[in-house]
Amino acid sequence: MTNLERYRKKYLEYLPEDGIRWLLIAESPPKQKAGSVPSFFYYDEDDVMKVALLFKETMTALFDPNWNDMRWLEKANIAESRRELLKRFSKRGFYLLDALEQKPLGGKTREALSDRGTKRKLKNKLKELAVEGYLSNVTQTVILGTTVHEELFRFLKDGLSYKNGKIRLNIRNTKPVPLPYGHQWRRCEDFRECLRSLPRTGELVEHAIEDFCLGFLESPYLCYTEHGLHAMFYHRLMDALPNKRKYMRVDGREICTVQKEYKMGNKVGKSRKAHWDIAVLEENQSADRENWYDLLGLNSVVEFGLNAQEGHLEDDVKRLSHGESGVQNRFIVHLYRYSKSITKRDWQNEHEAFISPEEIDAKIREHGSRVVAYFALVDDTDGSKQGPWRIDGKSAPSLVS
Repeated sequence: MTNLERYRKKYLEYLPEDGIRWLLIAESPPKQKAGSVPSFFYYDEDDVMKVALLFKETMTALFDPNWNDMRWLEKANIAESRRELLKRFSKRGFYLLDALEQKPLGGKTREALSDRGTKRKLKNKLKELAVEGYLSNVTQTVILGTTVHEELFRFLKDGLSYKNGKIRLNIRNTKPVPLPYGHQWRRCEDFRECLRSLPRTGELVEHAIEDFCLGFLESPYLCYTEHGLHAMFYHRLMDALPNKRKYMRVDGREICTVQKEYKMGNKVGKSRKAHWDIAVLEENQSADRENWYDLLGLNSVVEFGLNAQEGHLEDDVKRLSHGESGVQNRFIVHLYRYSKSITKRDWQNEHEAFISPEEIDAKIREHGSRVVAYFALVDDTDGSKQGPWRIDGKSAPSLVS
């Protein structure tokens, strides 16, 4: 199989099953030397030997892996790591497509991009993705790199405006997105900021929850208490948000959009007002009432439980489901640990009975299916793991990739 045949095969393997939410159009795969191991974005076979900068910065922006951790650099783990990240990339609805299948010889990239044959091939690829249902009106397109943007922006915007049930590309960036280059920190940071700003805030919160639960299954003892989970998730969420969404100004005062123990605006059926574990404030707020800092609108709330009893879950679901909660995106994260001799904070036997994903699902349905819950369990007594499960009270609980 030639490198070009491998390239085409791999790009088809990672098409998002539920459709492309964010389409990234790049220039071309790196130049391949004769007889060398391919290094294009989707190449994941066991002989892969390195991580290209575009791949590294894309995955850093979306998943924040610790690239200083030597396991990412060891040749034995690169292929496995790439496969895992590419699966998550696809599951989130991201897809990268090269305008050119091969790097042009002699540095003639601009000429190749402006060529009518190149545009015709790209148009046919996009039409095929649309016909097969991968592209839709919800797909957001980002053109990566100055040269690609300058040569293809007008063509992609006007030449591919299909109607009558066909796809119309929604291009997010009217200006070029600088590609990461070498060790130029600013270019890398601008590139990451662009990718982080694509999902809506509620989606970013849920993505951070999924990553947090996956991390719990790998390292369940990072936090001693539930409050430790709050602090660690707060840090992860701040890293996940684009810079422009981390802070806002209200009445001339700078305010962080992520708040710990933020006060509820209403009693939500309780005898007194309580506090949310983690709250994300809505953007563009105003100081139009007395004590406005206590009453800011909420985009998202995340309630946690560590080895929580049924009453804890019941309370979380009731408060978040209440019609006066004032929250757009409502999440619950319940994590469980079993062990015999590590700590008395762990449950010691299975008869202490965690609340199963099915039971959580039933509880959410009982209160109107307004909440999305995540469940994960680690049993140190036999080395088993369960989850993470996503539970929304609308469809059956599903495992997170």
